[in-house]
Parts: sequence; structure tokens; C-alpha cells
Amino acid sequence: MQFWLSTIVIFFVQETAFITSRIVVLYGQGVNPWLLHFLFIFATTCDIFIGFAIGQYLHKRFLHGSRFELWVKKEAKFLKQHHWGYLLTLSGVVNFPYVNAILGSWMDLPFWRVFVATLIGDSVSYALYWGFALGIVHLSINIYLGIAIALTALLFLMALLRKYIFRARFQ
Repeated sequence: MQFWLSTIVIFFVQETAFITSRIVVLYGQGVNPWLLHFLFIFATTCDIFIGFAIGQYLHKRFLHGSRFELWVKKEAKFLKQHHWGYLLTLSGVVNFPYVNAILGSWMDLPFWRVFVATLIGDSVSYALYWGFALGIVHLSINIYLGIAIALTALLFLMALLRKYIFRARFQ
């Protein structure tokens, strides 16, 4: 029970080394991978919802009309709304989902755009975690094959992102 509780906490926190090591341990014990996928998507969705709500609260309560907000909006003026989607997706690979959701809500992006962009970015990082975990579990002699699998998944997801999600043209 304590092991699964710590697994749930690790998936909510989404720290790279902990998730990869937990995937290696659970996959090595024969746990169904679909259970881990569901847990990751559920935790990421909850993180995005909570982060977006916190971002809206912070924006309305503390930062609305502040000098800091005006400075950031002036510096980020060249980014249109669809550019923010790209930025959130790319930062989702290396950033936490609640941080991306706070940033997206603070920049007045619609929730669905923040949700999709952050979920795709975190899915890419999750695919990388699995690539490393499979490289460690199955190919412990050759970890480079696991990295190649992870990079192939990354390129595939980025191609899907470019083709179907963000069809806006750069102006």
C-alpha cells in the first residue's frame, strides 16, 4: 500500500529520475503498463487543472495590472496566441505541468489550448521516460537503443503536434 501511495505521489510531482526509476521497478515486477499510462494521464490532467486555477487566482488577485505583468506582456508582445501554444508544448517536455498551466492562464490563453499543449509536452517527456526505462530493463547492455526509441517517439509526437494541433500560420 505504501509503495503504491508513493508511486501516485511520484506521478503527481513528476520528477524525471523518480518516475523513470519507478517505471523500471514496476515494469520489472510485471505491472500492466496501461495502469501506469492511466496514472500518468490522470496525474497530469489534475496538475493542469490545479495549475490553471492557481494561475487564474494569482493573476486576478496579485498580478493584474502590476508593473511586472506589464513588463512581461511588453517583452512577450511578439508571441501571438498560437506561439504561446508552441512555447507551452516545448516547455512541457522539460517543465512541470502545473507551472505550464500557471503560465498559460496568466497569459490569458484559453484553457483547452493550455491543456492540449501541456499534455502533449508532458506526453513527450513521458515517452522519453519509457524509452529510458525500456533501455534499462530490456537492453541494459545497450541503452542507446532505448534513447533511439525515445527520440523516435519524440519526433513522431512533434510531427503530430505540427500537423493536427496547431494549424495557425506564422504572421
